[in-house]
Amino acid sequence: TKFDKKSNFIDQIFFSKSHKIMCMLLNHKRLYVIDTENDLKIINSVNLGKLVKKEKKCLFGSLSPKEDQIVLASQNSLFFVNLNDKNLLEHINSSLEFKATFISWKERGIVIGTEKGSVFLILKKKIDNIIKSAEMNNRSVKVIYESARNGKKKMGPIKSVLSCRNRGLIILDSYNKGIVVSKDVKILAESIRELKQSSTDTFLVHLQNYDKLVVINAFGDFSPPLPPCYYLAKKNN
Repeated sequence: TKFDKKSNFIDQIFFSKSHKIMCMLLNHKRLYVIDTENDLKIINSVNLGKLVKKEKKCLFGSLSPKEDQIVLASQNSLFFVNLNDKNLLEHINSSLEFKATFISWKERGIVIGTEKGSVFLILKKKIDNIIKSAEMNNRSVKVIYESARNGKKKMGPIKSVLSCRNRGLIILDSYNKGIVVSKDVKILAESIRELKQSSTDTFLVHLQNYDKLVVINAFGDFSPPLPPCYYLAKKNN
């Protein structure tokens, strides 16, 4: 069917780690799963219209590291889609109140960022129990960052969460502020226009009102590697 851009809008597009699967969320309620290796064939679709209320207007998703499940987060709810069973959709009710603005399924578990600037983690070992019980509460999660308790480092709605070494996380909010959460919490930068991760420690940052890229190390001063010509000259000598 032809896509009507006047009556449809794309909430999010996300990929599996191998990029073999692409997922598209439309209109806060419909998920399409697409095979990128087979002429963008739709291999599954899920309508969440009856489960996600119109007034909530939030739905974000992520594929599991094994690429066999999709997790979707809304307000006070999670949904798990099993890609090996087209008819299997698990709806998880949460007594932990949150409105999701970001979600990412990582090796260590599911990371969720909220509208109030907080980040919590559903540990890998607890995911199966949550799906079986169809319930989630405070004991199901580990709080990574709670914005309300961090004065000067208070964050807005979470836009992105990136992993770095020592199980640390880089957290970005919708107001373009970035922080590093590891053993302690520190400000990475403010007025971030774009941020790209180049290693577990190092990030390329494009700041607003500044035309150059800045290299930032999340855990200290940046020591760039010597250029290839240095090693070539040393070998020739």
